[in-house]
Amino acid sequence: MISFPTQMPLIPKICAEQRQAEGALATPSYRRDIYRILHKTPKKPLLDGTPQSVIDKPATTTQGFRSTPSTQPFCSQTSIANSTKHNEPKKTYLRWLFKMNTGQNGQPSFNGCEFVPTPEKMDNAMYDITLQALTVMGGGNESGIAVTEAFEQLLSKEYIPWWTQDDIRSLSIPFIAAFGRLLGGLDLAHAIKSRVLSPKDIGLLLSIPHIKEVVLPVLELYQDPT
Repeated sequence: MISFPTQMPLIPKICAEQRQAEGALATPSYRRDIYRILHKTPKKPLLDGTPQSVIDKPATTTQGFRSTPSTQPFCSQTSIANSTKHNEPKKTYLRWLFKMNTGQNGQPSFNGCEFVPTPEKMDNAMYDITLQALTVMGGGNESGIAVTEAFEQLLSKEYIPWWTQDDIRSLSIPFIAAFGRLLGGLDLAHAIKSRVLSPKDIGLLLSIPHIKEVVLPVLELYQDPT
């Protein structure tokens, strides 16, 4: 039987400079991991084989995923809604949607933004905003930091306490480097000690100064020279 932690992991605060440097971690494998997690039932192991229930959702506009965080302004909910209101419904297994709040000027605000459970019925705008949020996550600007911190809250409250070593082993090195501060003893150092890293992943880690400072001694001990 798997025993789960009784406390949620704390979320250490990191400075804006580190957030900006970690934008390099927002690789396609990082985004695939996030996309996969957002489809998984919360409070269960990540590799849990229970079939997901489908939710009726509206169709979305075609959104291209970027290998680096988007620098384009985050579109307003109104503009996305206007561009998608005529689309036909479709099916989705997405468990969470990104929700922005309304600021004092009546415009969408990142203050207090969060991921919320997907309701049975939802308009196109919120679903499309979620897809757009994935393109800016990991960025060092206001929108990128806000989306990343909202995702960290979701991870710490709904997922990580129920994950096993096998679950974390299934995640990419860029993802573990970005969110390893939430994983306790199964962090980036553990990943370096317990699996063979590709030259590309090693180069990525060494390209980020504050990560290189911490992991270089571990890499020298546990990874073959490239």
